Amino acid sequence: MNQIKRELRFNRFYYKTITFTRDKVDTDVQTTSIENLSNEIFYEIFDYLDGCDVYHAFLNLNQRFQQLVQSSSYLLKIKFHFRLSKKQHMNKWKQFILLNKRQIFSIYVCLPFRMNQLCAEFTINSTFSRLESLVLREIHSDQIMSLLIELPCLPRLFSLTIDLSDHLEDLTNIYRMVFTSPLLKYFKFTKRCGDTSTSLSPPIHKQFSTIEYMDIHHPCTFEQLSDVDWIFQIHTKLIRFMKPYYL
Repeated sequence: MNQIKRELRFNRFYYKTITFTRDKVDTDVQTTSIENLSNEIFYEIFDYLDGCDVYHAFLNLNQRFQQLVQSSSYLLKIKFHFRLSKKQHMNKWKQFILLNKRQIFSIYVCLPFRMNQLCAEFTINSTFSRLESLVLREIHSDQIMSLLIELPCLPRLFSLTIDLSDHLEDLTNIYRMVFTSPLLKYFKFTKRCGDTSTSLSPPIHKQFSTIEYMDIHHPCTFEQLSDVDWIFQIHTKLIRFMKPYYL
């Protein structure tokens, strides 16, 4: 509903026709400053932008915008992608992310193999107290476990997407680390190459998973899924497989 309202409002703004006569230009046409827009409208606009870009564009404009982007009501969506250089990535992480981590709502990381050494600098832990969504694209298997080990410490992580860029035959440890996340509702896992040897049995100390939707994009036989019934102990689950692999 909010999305529909937003679209309608912007449509009216862009397409409303204003007619006036030449002799009334100075008296009938009113000029509205962008600063007269409410905070709620600015937050809706910022929702479509990378949080770092918002900070760089608005932080030093004036006191009103400084308070706006530093407010605890504004949650940041952060993207790291391959178009940035190594130096730009490190500056973005050290100079911005670590200083504003309590405002971060989502992190999207998409780095090719040549950039994966940067993952050693990426520490996502309990100090990211409002992080709800984490997307790891084209990540190398050597780096994934160091990130996943912090999952139980993230108090509000509801959505996790992993896209492995290299061949890892045994995915069992990855699944077991994911299942330790205390509040996770959505999990999507993609492995692009090779067969797998995977068990979905739970960790010894974990009796059930909170995951409600699991999207698996890698070869998986029915035998490998023999332990999946434990997931259904508490919640109604939806599990989707991109490709069926039979025994």
